Amino acid sequence: MPAIDFWMFIAGLGVFLLGINQMESGIKNLAGKSFRTFLRKHTKNPFKAVLVGVIVTAVLQSSSVVSLMVLAFVGAGIIPLRNAIAIIFGTNLGTTVTGWIVASIGFKFPIDSFALPFLGVGGILITFLSGKVLFTEIGRFLVGFGALFMGLEYMKDAVDVSTFSMDVFAEMSIPAHAFFLVGVVLTAIIQSSSATMAITLSALYTGIIPLSVAGAIVIGGYLGTTITVMLGALKGDYVKKQVAFAHVGFNFLTSVIALILLFPLLDFVKETLEVKDPLYQLVSFHSVFTLIGIILLFPFLTPYSKFIQKLVKPKTTTLSPLLVTVPSEVVDGATEAIRKEAEDLLERIKKYRFSAFNEEKKSITSQLFDSNEESLAVQYANIQLKEGELITYYLSIQGEKMTPNEAELLQSHIHGIKRMTLAAKNIKEVLHTIENLKQETHSSFTDLRVSIQKQYSIFYAALKENKSIQEVEEIIDTAYRNNVNGIYKMVQENVIRKEELTSYLHLNSQITQFKQNFFEAWRCLNTGENSLA
Repeated sequence: MPAIDFWMFIAGLGVFLLGINQMESGIKNLAGKSFRTFLRKHTKNPFKAVLVGVIVTAVLQSSSVVSLMVLAFVGAGIIPLRNAIAIIFGTNLGTTVTGWIVASIGFKFPIDSFALPFLGVGGILITFLSGKVLFTEIGRFLVGFGALFMGLEYMKDAVDVSTFSMDVFAEMSIPAHAFFLVGVVLTAIIQSSSATMAITLSALYTGIIPLSVAGAIVIGGYLGTTITVMLGALKGDYVKKQVAFAHVGFNFLTSVIALILLFPLLDFVKETLEVKDPLYQLVSFHSVFTLIGIILLFPFLTPYSKFIQKLVKPKTTTLSPLLVTVPSEVVDGATEAIRKEAEDLLERIKKYRFSAFNEEKKSITSQLFDSNEESLAVQYANIQLKEGELITYYLSIQGEKMTPNEAELLQSHIHGIKRMTLAAKNIKEVLHTIENLKQETHSSFTDLRVSIQKQYSIFYAALKENKSIQEVEEIIDTAYRNNVNGIYKMVQENVIRKEELTSYLHLNSQITQFKQNFFEAWRCLNTGENSLA
């Protein structure tokens, strides 16, 4: 066996992983928002989603960053699971670009010709321009890029190949396919398929292993990277588990295909594609078997996503499930989750008002209330609980980096949520008077109830038709004045006793305030909608 300087090799691996981490952090902070926007705009169909996954992962050099974005957007309902799986297909192919970079640069140029300048310039930027976010993140990327290849150089230098003969593998009589397990275990331990690829390229470059063994190890690394995905999803929400299961299933099937076709694919790369360099043969093999997996499984994307959804179903333990499925660090995805959950809260408040008056709920768009009728007390308690969940989630986002536009939109949504709960409180404060109104049998009370119901119908219709602020305010004011006049007339006709006048005027005032708060909340959710797109 070759002599190996153990600590030099470990140092090289550590510096390599540190480089990957710093590159990922730098690019994520520099371009995270623009790439999230790119994902949202260009994943309308599965084919485009695959291409986007390839491009974004190739540029960001991090499938984990892309996966985080995908989880956020699936959780918020921005993209369907089918398209998210298509993006995952693309990230697998995009990840192979790292191998091409390492093979093209790390083994073809002297390390001091580019790695040291990157380390030097990057370190200077981070040290002397730490107050400038742009320069700090550029410096972080440069340091990471330099450290990646510095670590690779250490790993190469740690092995003394003069003490090794290629005849060892022939004498061991171990089939190349068996080294697949080495790739799985190695990647599971170091939690980086890129590091596994770098180690394998180093071993191939120094002649320690033949191409067939290297290919099997790379296939193992391809499957091994999903172990990290599964471990991260075990305690996660159902969306994270769905995406993780889809990822593992795709990588497993592709790995099986690649293992079966190990030697034919290597021959295809060497003879048909006429790739002569062993390093390029290995990275070409990696890209080819990944692409084959995508081509074979893409036609079954829809049934595959349906199978995953049946396999992993949500277990709702919260009134705001989207807040559980969307990571708060993906700000635009989290903002969309808040907006959608706030819309649900608005429907709950609308239903609460309907229930208080015993009216038909035909104007309620949500299917949430079609069964399991709840008491007014339970409805109000759930409204308060949901508001608490939304505010808590909002506070968790405050520690994340966001643009002024994102901060303004978030603030608008939270303002709307607060106005919603005020609207619910408007109804709660006059429940006793509403109950009295429903029990009265005189025709004048019936006319008042019918008038109030019609006024609400007109009000909701105005919102649905996106009427102007002035028009909606005029509708609210007209209803208020008509009710006041009707109440005064009922007093004059002795239908309402004088001691009851204050209660009914207060009822009318609270109904009006409900509409004002509801309208303001509706505006907060709909003004600037899609402005992050």
